[in-house]
Amino acid sequence: MRHLRPFLVPLLFFSAQATLCQSREATAIDSLIDLSIAKNCFNGEVLVSIGDVPFYERTVGFRDLHTKEPLQANSLFNIGSVSKPFTTVAVLQLQEKQLLSIEDLVTKYIPEFLYDSVRIKHLLSHTSGIAANMDFWTARMQRCG
Repeated sequence: MRHLRPFLVPLLFFSAQATLCQSREATAIDSLIDLSIAKNCFNGEVLVSIGDVPFYERTVGFRDLHTKEPLQANSLFNIGSVSKPFTTVAVLQLQEKQLLSIEDLVTKYIPEFLYDSVRIKHLLSHTSGIAANMDFWTARMQRCG
């Protein structure tokens, strides 16, 4: 065991230093979040990872401001426009792999789609002329029903 001592001491020192640094970083993140909460500027989930290893996670605020239902890490809610860039990148990657073209009609992939002249590029650029937040299935049922 004595022959391992020269290796264990530095290892423990560096391990403790890394833990201390992460603790200081977590405290700094907490301070920023607390400041944002105090100014009513933040409601949500924070996850910070180093590589693939999460070292900080915090959920704050409300899922519903009217009922004061607290936000949980697994809460579901409308994410608004946040997904638009991800969707666009995914579609463009599919086009790059020649699995679709943004020139394709939406009805090629969704035959039930109500608008037979709308192309994928129209949806991506918000130039389709379709009303925002329209429930397509309800509209179809009313039109066809």
